[in-house]
Amino acid sequence: KLIGAPIGGGSKWTFAHPLDARPVVTGNVVVGSGGDEAFALDAKNGSVLWRRPTGGIPLLGAGDDGTVTVVTFRKAGAVGNVLLAVAHDGQVVRQIETDKPLGAPAVLGRLAFVPWADQYVSVIDLANGDEAARVTLREQTSRAWTQGGSLWFGEAGYIRFDEHIKDASKGKATTVTVPARELPGSPKLMPSGDKPL
Repeated sequence: KLIGAPIGGGSKWTFAHPLDARPVVTGNVVVGSGGDEAFALDAKNGSVLWRRPTGGIPLLGAGDDGTVTVVTFRKAGAVGNVLLAVAHDGQVVRQIETDKPLGAPAVLGRLAFVPWADQYVSVIDLANGDEAARVTLREQTSRAWTQGGSLWFGEAGYIRFDEHIKDASKGKATTVTVPARELPGSPKLMPSGDKPL
């Protein structure tokens, strides 16, 4: 059972559903998977925005820009992945299947930023499914997200999408890393975006 409580005040909500991975909160949307389907809920009141059948593949990550939600799933046996883009009205905008290991995506203006193979981020134009751009990163990267009006990539560190991203393959992107040190339990800065949680 999911239980939501709006931070700015308001009524608590609940949503009962089987889960096969930890749900993701992205923007004002909660995305989950289980019971052979994926779903998106309005984070403010728990109402269902959309549901789609998945065939039982678990959720990896999700991004939302207020109009469309982009979700990645891992296929059975960890062979390949699926990228699904669904508008808030439930219409499937794009579905792409690939043998590449995808990470947790972000989306801005109908462009999906999708990490893959731990070092690349492809920009997918959701209007036609084409790869509009690609960047090679020199840091372990399996996550993309938006925060504070900026777009970020990373896992072992933080890489900002800015005017320096064009030099990322030379190791000159705007990057912040946390020095490696031994800590009890060996915590990670972020969990890997290419494995279900």
